[in-house]
Amino acid sequence: MKKIFFIALIMFNIFTLLEAHPFPTDEKLYEYCDKIDSKLQKELKNFPNELTKDEKNNLKKETVSEDPTIVTFKKGEYLYVYSKNLKDLQGIYKVNSKGEPDGAYKEFLSKNKFTVGYHGKNGFEGYLRQYEDGKLIGICSAYAGKLEGIRKIYYPNGKLREEFRYFDGLENGKGTLYHKNGKIGAIQNFKDGVLHGELIEYYENGNIKIKGFFKDGKENGVFEEYDINGKLTRKVTYKEGTWTNISE
Repeated sequence: MKKIFFIALIMFNIFTLLEAHPFPTDEKLYEYCDKIDSKLQKELKNFPNELTKDEKNNLKKETVSEDPTIVTFKKGEYLYVYSKNLKDLQGIYKVNSKGEPDGAYKEFLSKNKFTVGYHGKNGFEGYLRQYEDGKLIGICSAYAGKLEGIRKIYYPNGKLREEFRYFDGLENGKGTLYHKNGKIGAIQNFKDGVLHGELIEYYENGNIKIKGFFKDGKENGVFEEYDINGKLTRKVTYKEGTWTNISE
């Protein structure tokens, strides 16, 4: 089952702290994120919509040297990012006097899909939320420009699709994927962003599909494959990502 990543597509080169988050427990991290979220929700009450046609014609338009495919407009406290042809709104950012993101922002992946977050002095932090057709489809806590804690992705019907843990911006520990029927689709283990440890994939009926181990992102040892009725169909032996033996 292919993993879907959930992360805000930041359009500015912001230097952020590269140290691990300073919170001793998840609870302390979430307490901090809750405080940031209060600021975010307050700012979202007065968050602007996209520019009108007249505003795009009258406001000063600037190009971005790092990305010639986009243009920006500044109106009040907000920076608007559009595609070069002005058809697609890509983001709205509250900015400070230096023009740097500082506060609430929205980034648009399509007309009906966007990410909402908050930029602090060290980068995006608090809770990153992603919506599609008005429904929440993903949420993750963040600190100093990196994902921290639990990231959850949802199906359109609101059921949980994925749950992964992040530390220092990378996946670490157990990650779980779910089928649409609510049953577990896969259990994966990570270390510093790569698969490391046991992997188990399941059919929608709950039977095991594949079982094996990864070491530093590579298959290692025996992988067992089963049919939908639970019968072992073959074993594949790997060494550092390369198969060495197959038995059926």
